Amino acid sequence: MAGMNGLHIQGYVSCGFESVRQAFSENFVRRGELGGACCVFQRGEKVVDLWGGIRNKQTGEPWEENTMVVVHSATKGLAAMTLAIAHSRGWLDYEERVSAYWPEFAQQGKERITVRQLLAHQAGLFAIDEPVDRSVVADLDRMAVVLARQKPAWEPGTRQGYHALTLSSPPADMSWAYAKRRWTC
Repeated sequence: MAGMNGLHIQGYVSCGFESVRQAFSENFVRRGELGGACCVFQRGEKVVDLWGGIRNKQTGEPWEENTMVVVHSATKGLAAMTLAIAHSRGWLDYEERVSAYWPEFAQQGKERITVRQLLAHQAGLFAIDEPVDRSVVADLDRMAVVLARQKPAWEPGTRQGYHALTLSSPPADMSWAYAKRRWTC
């Protein structure tokens, strides 16, 4: 499908998902998107598969059906979804202190941080003071120890700052600590 400015959106949308194609096109026309793709599954069936624009600004190479890209912040959404499911099942209270689920977290001024503050980027844990390498980041138990020791950069709940590097890890650590306690014989 050719759009404005010669933009070609390729792929398909199933009946009832036409607004997704429109929103996808608007990313280019109104928001200056250079290239991208959108694929949606509903109940195991692919209902949207769109791509368009360019993948390389310098060469003008087109975005293709199987163009590979780096995805940032993918684990944050999964961590939030996991906690939302736990909340919906009554296993987690957003107003509860994180330390109720992860006792080791209650160090360095973090004793009163609530789950809600942690998820809302209000915990002051946007960075880690001690050096960590891949082996630490990939090991939930070791990373939990590092984050439990971390001192907040500000008094929790008084400011907000995007926890780009640490947001997915504390919820995962909290869930992991709670799960280990709950299901250990």
